[in-house]
Formats: sequence, structure tokens, C-alpha cells
Amino acid sequence: MSRGGDYVLSLKGNQETLAAEVEEAFIDADARDYKDVDSEFLETVERGHGRLETRRYRTLGDLSGVPRSKLWEAMR
Repeated sequence: MSRGGDYVLSLKGNQETLAAEVEEAFIDADARDYKDVDSEFLETVERGHGRLETRRYRTLGDLSGVPRSKLWEAMR
């Protein structure tokens, strides 16, 4: 039985090509207002220590069909 999984990957700046491609994927999705893009958005608001913190997270899911380099293949 196949069980899907979710992954969160961090990307270091020294992976310049891959970092640029990930940034481009977000820029493209944002330009289309995430229409027809596998994406999720989460916002958290916390108050503490005399300050209000708002954190916003955006994920991109399946990017099948999006041109990308061979560097992405290891992330399948």
C-alpha cells in the first residue's frame, strides 16, 4: 500500500541554481495568483513579550510540467 508523504525542505543559498528555480516557481505562481497551482497558505498570529508576530507561509505542491533542471529529480 502506498502512503503519500509531505516534506518540508530547506534550501541553502549555496545551491544557487536550485534556489533560483524555486524562487522562479514562486514568482510564477504568485503572478497567476496561485490559480491552478497546488498551493497552501497558512498564517499565524501570536502575541507575547510585548509584541505581535504575524507569520505567513506559502507552499507549492506538485510542480509536474514545470521546466526545471536535473537538480529537482532527487526531490521526487
